[in-house]
Amino acid sequence: MAQDIERRLKELSAVNRVGAAVGSELDVDSLCILAGECLLDIFDTGIVLVALYDAEAGLIESPFFAINGVKRRYEPIAYGMGLSSEVIRTRKPLYIPDAASLRPYAPILVVRTERPPASWLGVPMMAGIEVMGVVSVQSMDRENAFDEDDIRLLSTLAGTLGNRVQAARLFETVRRRAEEAAAIAEAGRWISESLDLDTVLGRIMDRAVALLTKDSCAVMLREGEYLRTVAAAGGMSVPLNAFPVPAGQGIVGRVVRTGKPAVVNDVLVDPDALKIPGTPPEEAHEKLLAAPLFAGGGVIGVMAIWREPDEPPFSSNDLSFTMSLARQAEVAI
Repeated sequence: MAQDIERRLKELSAVNRVGAAVGSELDVDSLCILAGECLLDIFDTGIVLVALYDAEAGLIESPFFAINGVKRRYEPIAYGMGLSSEVIRTRKPLYIPDAASLRPYAPILVVRTERPPASWLGVPMMAGIEVMGVVSVQSMDRENAFDEDDIRLLSTLAGTLGNRVQAARLFETVRRRAEEAAAIAEAGRWISESLDLDTVLGRIMDRAVALLTKDSCAVMLREGEYLRTVAAAGGMSVPLNAFPVPAGQGIVGRVVRTGKPAVVNDVLVDPDALKIPGTPPEEAHEKLLAAPLFAGGGVIGVMAIWREPDEPPFSSNDLSFTMSLARQAEVAI
């Protein structure tokens, strides 16, 4: 009886500790890092993973992954790969106590250590009926490292974190929608205040970079057989201004040809991808969103947004916002 009471007190202390750590944080990555640090101390198993699930993009990212105190950041993996995918799919805890129990999962296994862990425990991070992600503790050295009490405790902690992640995501969504609405209103005001096209498009590009990317964006207009950059912002501004893109080539050329927007979250796998002279070599997971510009019943150009490999994939909301900016650019032109 005394042991049960002591265990419950330790569990309550752990829950309170995680709750206090994440209670006032509204940045999702920071939430995961704070929770991961607490879990390292609470479980003392050497490996802790806090993974987030992006259902729209079909990706699982790991804002916190620590191995023996060393924190690492990896590229997101596609949903369907990794043991976290199985936890998300079933919405139930998954405990793999030993190497023999791990073998059935070999087809989806993603190993980020020198060898698979001896014991692996993962639980879904739930908020109501929605899966926010997965919390996992792992032992490299001990088989059967966890028990029912560990599963219950980790599930309770994951529930606390899941509710906080949901609240932080909602806060971020509301904040971002307000910024986007303000940007569209500003663009309309700039158009009414100035008849200088370069000034208006330049301001629109500055807002696009601020809200959509750490990389670059551009407005390209069709001149004969080429698309020429008439406004750009970000690190690729100089090479974009210097290189007229053949109107029928590249992803932007495809947008001109079809009149449909393009959302490419890995340009290396798109057969139409075109290297722009003067820019660094393409890397995996570089991203491009391109929206057509219309006038007189035809496509007159493209608004293009690039993202770096470590930035999130473009979402449907990113496309909607870019299309709204493109409509303002059409009015200005």
